Amino acid sequence: MSNPQDVLIKTANGDYRLVKKQVELEGARQNWLFDAANQNNPYWLTDRVNRKSNLSRVYGYVTANLKLTDDLNARLRYSIDRGKSDSNTELPATTQFPTFMMDYGVYRQGLSRTNEFYIDGLLSYNKEISDFNISANLGTTAHKITGYHEGMNGKATLYDYSRLILYKDINIFSPESAARNSLWAYETVDWDQSGFFTAQLGYKDYLFLEGSYRLDRYRAFEQFHQTRGTPSTYGYFSFGGNALVHKMVTLPKVITNFKLRASYSEVGNSIPNKFYSTAKSKITGAVIPSKYAYFDNPVPEEMKSFEAGFDMSFFRNSLNWDVTFYNAKMVKSYLEIRTPAGLLEPVNSGVIRNIGVETNVSYGMNLTKNLFWRSGINFSFNDNRIVETRTNPDGTDAYMPQYIGFGGKFLVRYEKGGRYGDFYGTGFEKDANGKIKLYDDGSPVLSSDQYNEFIGNMNSKYMLGWNNMVSYKNFKLNFLIDGRLGGKVVSFTEAFLDYGGLSQRTADARLAAENDPTLTCTFEGKTYPAYRMEDGQLVPIQKYFQGIGGDINATQYVYDATNFRLRELSLGYTFKNLLGKNKHLSLSVIGRNLFFLYLKAPIDPDTSLSTGNSLGGFDIFNMPTARSIGVSASVSF
Repeated sequence: MSNPQDVLIKTANGDYRLVKKQVELEGARQNWLFDAANQNNPYWLTDRVNRKSNLSRVYGYVTANLKLTDDLNARLRYSIDRGKSDSNTELPATTQFPTFMMDYGVYRQGLSRTNEFYIDGLLSYNKEISDFNISANLGTTAHKITGYHEGMNGKATLYDYSRLILYKDINIFSPESAARNSLWAYETVDWDQSGFFTAQLGYKDYLFLEGSYRLDRYRAFEQFHQTRGTPSTYGYFSFGGNALVHKMVTLPKVITNFKLRASYSEVGNSIPNKFYSTAKSKITGAVIPSKYAYFDNPVPEEMKSFEAGFDMSFFRNSLNWDVTFYNAKMVKSYLEIRTPAGLLEPVNSGVIRNIGVETNVSYGMNLTKNLFWRSGINFSFNDNRIVETRTNPDGTDAYMPQYIGFGGKFLVRYEKGGRYGDFYGTGFEKDANGKIKLYDDGSPVLSSDQYNEFIGNMNSKYMLGWNNMVSYKNFKLNFLIDGRLGGKVVSFTEAFLDYGGLSQRTADARLAAENDPTLTCTFEGKTYPAYRMEDGQLVPIQKYFQGIGGDINATQYVYDATNFRLRELSLGYTFKNLLGKNKHLSLSVIGRNLFFLYLKAPIDPDTSLSTGNSLGGFDIFNMPTARSIGVSASVSF
């Protein structure tokens, strides 16, 4: 049966009026246990839902170099990248969406064209004067990307625009027959420009000082420059130095090289390329209201970073060790806050500080005449703190929440003294003895105090990696194992599987109740197979999982993000002098993201809902992380 639709019916007095009408539809429909919103047979989705995409891309670049004098060189580069993509989607009738069933089926079509170009020019100067070496660069860059996008979305059936006939045809996947289409077409443009200057002064090849200045201009700020007179360009600088200590003083023979380094830099990042003001319709001239509240302080984000460290090698470069300490502050971070009026308020405010250390140690040795092994370990630690937040007019710190998940089941707090990535959820309501309160049917009760439970932080403080290279004659084996310690991830996928009784956890609960006669409970006069909650209470299995699953209590689907995996494995062979003297052919088989060595979560912790703020580590039926196996060939002359 079709969904109710408005059809014109002629009345007895000859007038027409709109009435809701349905017709019986015929054709293939999916067969599944659950006839409910968002419930689809997996085989229906894989075998009957069709999505096709075609991507064509052409790109190239040209570089020109010119020697002006012995000390001065010029370089000009130009690159262009053109892309074309077409997509078609066929969603057959009876496919379930989150809020409705597709009665006739849906047909979608999309078309995109993009053109991107990049150009830069560079003047380079290099001069040696006695014990000093002077080098400098002066350059400019320009980058622009334009796009055209159009598409349609409509029911896969016929449509009578006089509204006198309600058709029974389904799954007509064609632009000519898609009914009541929504059509769209729009153009996009973004650009940025910059000019920069860098200089380095060296003394006796062991002491070096350097500095730079960069001036950037972004398209996103032009709207504010034209209407408010705010700046259209923003400048950043950096400076630093390093010293080759082993060339300055005599060191023990075991030390081959010793380098000290330190630097300070400021780097800018544009706000998103959006239109933040009202606009006018080109067709009607009517004012189109903006979804954004007033942008009080549109400025780029800035990363201000200090780094210091050293690089050392021992035993003729057999043992290498480097350490870097950093103290970085993200200033004027861009966030979008929902206002009471329902608008998004863009803000550039606050200071987020990251302090950490990174170190790498590697050692290479000849095990036999033809067998060489180099192994290295890298470790990093990072701790972030929110030092400042946006300030209200009265001088108090502004409350800037971000809600994540279905219906905002999690709250990410951006508050002074906290850590970036701290998030909170709503836990169970508990009595004075710490027991979870239950409804009359045995379902657990959620706390009336929203976001009362601190869940953790989605970021891991510690990262580890172990890389190895083994060569034997013409063979070479490489592998990398890496991982992270700590952090949290959330799986709404597991929550929805629990709600439908489709997860391994619900299966284990049912099997446990079948095998243990004591796992029963009685509510409202009925006896049910029981599940033992964390506080020891027995509750009906179905009531429990439907009381926490889906989008109800997401705090029960938070997992430790600690994991280690075989990130990369490659095996290669080099055919020496195959193409002539010193002309070699190398072939390799390379696998990436092959398997986990240790994983506590039911999902890949590297998953991300999107690239937006605070959306890393959330899984809502995400595609799994890609595993790839490929072949590489290279020729050296």
